[in-house]
Amino acid sequence: MQVFITFVASAGAFFNLYQLQALFPQLNVLFGVSEAQAGPLNMATLLSLALMALFSSALLGRISSYRLIYSAFLLMAVCNAALAMVSEQWQLLVVRLTQGILIPLILSTLLRSARNTCADKKATVISAYVTGTILGSVFSRFGSAWLVDSTGWQFGFMIAAALMLLVCLLVYSQKSLFHDGDSDSLPSADGEQTAQTNIRHWYQLTGTDQHRLKVLLVIGFCILFSQSSMFTAIGLRLAVEYQLSASESGLIYLTAALAVFFPAVALNLSRLYGQCIALLLISCLSVSAVLFSMVESLPLIAVAIAAFSVSAYMAQALTNYLISDLPAAAVRYGNGLYLFFYYLGGCSGALLSAWLYSHYSWGYIVASVAAFQIVTASYVARQVLASREKGIMKDRSVS
Repeated sequence: MQVFITFVASAGAFFNLYQLQALFPQLNVLFGVSEAQAGPLNMATLLSLALMALFSSALLGRISSYRLIYSAFLLMAVCNAALAMVSEQWQLLVVRLTQGILIPLILSTLLRSARNTCADKKATVISAYVTGTILGSVFSRFGSAWLVDSTGWQFGFMIAAALMLLVCLLVYSQKSLFHDGDSDSLPSADGEQTAQTNIRHWYQLTGTDQHRLKVLLVIGFCILFSQSSMFTAIGLRLAVEYQLSASESGLIYLTAALAVFFPAVALNLSRLYGQCIALLLISCLSVSAVLFSMVESLPLIAVAIAAFSVSAYMAQALTNYLISDLPAAAVRYGNGLYLFFYYLGGCSGALLSAWLYSHYSWGYIVASVAAFQIVTASYVARQVLASREKGIMKDRSVS
């Protein structure tokens, strides 16, 4: 039962993360949202997530897991109902910021529950969590678009609120699964962790750990910057250039579901060729997919988005492993700091891509993302080579 609850709850949390990305046609008609204004609406939830990565630890340590998770889902249902009722852009922004506060509370509670699971079930529970976060993010775009297109804005979000309430009741009925305990942090699909992030902890890290963590922070920023840029702007492109409805655009986003099968491939590449080579291979796939998205054919655009999503989730899986591979003293601090930069990259990508598309064209999105990925890959390669020469960092294979 815990595996099922973990999957449903993690998917339910991530269902709220990207709800507006495919809904530009409705946002434009109902709220007068322009291409540039779509960026802040997509950025708002990511901004809350970034800040919660730094400040959630104190709250999580004072509230029981059971009370925290069912309260968060109850409030998430209220947020979806509020989305159904809002009439102005600033109200949309406030609700999206609130959803971003609730999501990490749910995810951290699930991880806390997983840490207290018996050893023989822990891997299965974590796997269910990872799968739930990936599929939840995919259906956040496709499901919301389909609901709103099929039933209208108000009914669509009221149905979403009912789904959150259903998850809340499911969690409420399983109190025994959410008992508190003390253990170390575990990695997740997107790196969600409960972490202490006091700045003084940075100076307590060794020079080796600081060097490795700085490289991982740059990679994390790049991953969600690229993903947020592409997924924010592709929704605008499909609506403006191809006149697709929200549900039709959602089908393009749905191709990202293929990525659920590939995180393990990233770890296998690392095992075979080493971490640095694996990251460079994933970067090549990502840049190629971004450049390929310049095509005009919708089926080929769907292929490009699918390939890009595969590379993004492979990079996330490998980076999360590298975070967990830090010494125990650095993992707790590193997780929170990584999350902050990861979601900060998402905020930057959403804002920049919406502005670029509104003022220029899709080609500028492609150029900015590809250039940023190439610069990041070059930086990582340079740092790894430099650290090898100094004996600071070794390119170890995944054991």
